[in-house]
Amino acid sequence: MIAARGRFNLWLGGALVLVFLVAIWSFSVGRFPVSPADVWRALWAALTGGDSGLSPNAEAVVTRIRAPRVIAALAVGAGLASAGAAYQNLFKNPLVSPDILGVSAGCALGAGIAILLSLPIGAIHAFAFAGGLLAVGLVVLIGTWVGGRDPILTLILLLGLMRMKARWAAATTFPTWSASPAAT
Repeated sequence: MIAARGRFNLWLGGALVLVFLVAIWSFSVGRFPVSPADVWRALWAALTGGDSGLSPNAEAVVTRIRAPRVIAALAVGAGLASAGAAYQNLFKNPLVSPDILGVSAGCALGAGIAILLSLPIGAIHAFAFAGGLLAVGLVVLIGTWVGGRDPILTLILLLGLMRMKARWAAATTFPTWSASPAAT
């Protein structure tokens, strides 16, 4: 048990170092290249309020353009990782993903209906979220009903979920087709 924990800590430390190096690299590359040393100076000056000694363009590129993008990318990545881990824990399956179970298609259907109804952007997001929740709810309901009764029933459940995904996707084509200028 101790060796496994030590191995996990080693992997976690390596992953954190890799994320750190990629973040520094993403500050450095782009249309306006900035050396990693200049990135450090610009970030340190922004944190301490001191002077970096860099040109105003280089400092602005690092602190006003790339820093918000890198921070947003790290935050979005952490959020998606947390959501994926929660999703896999909910279904007790390390291979589950929203597109396999039809959640992505449910979200698309909800958003398509909201767009068809000419609702504002906030309502489109709410409809998409509701469509995804409805799809997850149906999957959980069917999974609870089938449970672990019979391997054949489990196979039928999986095939049924694939059919449900196809139905959600097919239902998404109706609002898309209805909103098309060629359909009128």
